[in-house]
Amino acid sequence: MINFSNYGKLFLAIILILISGFFRAASAFETKLFSLGFGTGEDKLMYYNSKIVKEFEEIHPLGPSAFCIKGNTVSVVDTFNNKLKQFDETGRLINSFDMIEIVKKELSTAEIGLACISARANEKGEKEFAISDSVNGKVYIISSGRLVKTIASPYKGRFGQAEEVAYDADGSLAVCDWAENRIYIFDKNGKAVRELPSQLNGLYFNSGFLYYIEKSMNGKISFVKFNVASNKPETLFELDRPEFRIAKLLAVNAKGNFIAAFFDDSVQEKLVKSDELKAPMGYFTVAMISADGKITASENVPVTTASGSQFFFDAAEDKLYYQNYNAQQAPEGSYTIKKVNFGDK
Repeated sequence: MINFSNYGKLFLAIILILISGFFRAASAFETKLFSLGFGTGEDKLMYYNSKIVKEFEEIHPLGPSAFCIKGNTVSVVDTFNNKLKQFDETGRLINSFDMIEIVKKELSTAEIGLACISARANEKGEKEFAISDSVNGKVYIISSGRLVKTIASPYKGRFGQAEEVAYDADGSLAVCDWAENRIYIFDKNGKAVRELPSQLNGLYFNSGFLYYIEKSMNGKISFVKFNVASNKPETLFELDRPEFRIAKLLAVNAKGNFIAAFFDDSVQEKLVKSDELKAPMGYFTVAMISADGKITASENVPVTTASGSQFFFDAAEDKLYYQNYNAQQAPEGSYTIKKVNFGDK
């Protein structure tokens, strides 16, 4: 005899799983409606280029340097406005933090150079940000609009060029100092606990393991897993692609695939010629790499920022985002965020 009660429970369980999956998929940051203009307005981003336009007179075309996403909120480092701004998926301004005002007691000059950002939920459940300052050589930890602590290099008392910061879940922080070819790891209290050499930019921090990439003596690119507790690095595999340079490790996803961005010399000229106005600084080739070192998928995206991080990986959603804008087109252009789809449109 069929027990319809059990079938009803099974049907309900299936419906709940499907609904749960729907809301999980829907919870990823939706980029379709997200677009910001450039200018001095509080709900816009600041951005200089070489055009002779009022308030856009800087000779070096640069714009927002980094961003991160949490839920349906994106936090953008508005470098030239010296602010951290938060927007929703439609581009509506939610919060704006004046970084000079927040960290003024830590400034050695009248200037600040916000470069890169990482975020986590701290022990109080508050959103906490680590933001690097390339002018003063520091990393600021801020939460709820206040300075929690300041981190500096144990080597010279200041970072030469902190081009990447990454949190682990326990509050440990990794800082890649590109100018000094070093990676430093600090515990949640800001104490330096590890130091290791690094020639390239980009790192990924997860569950006590730091992943990064290095150039080998034979010219190949080595993918390295560093155990923070034991202070031991392990080379996982080497990638033999001599046309790849300016390598940046972006993430290691839940399936163990590595995601990295390279400047691929073999495709630059063709890509830039096809649409020079879209990407005058060239293209990154973003590659998905299996645990045995094979490239399984790739996508070319325009290079935007010369400093900071162009990419953000949402580990919970397994999504890679990049900021998409063209400094040569400011202020007529716009700032958008897009997903890297690796060919899955």
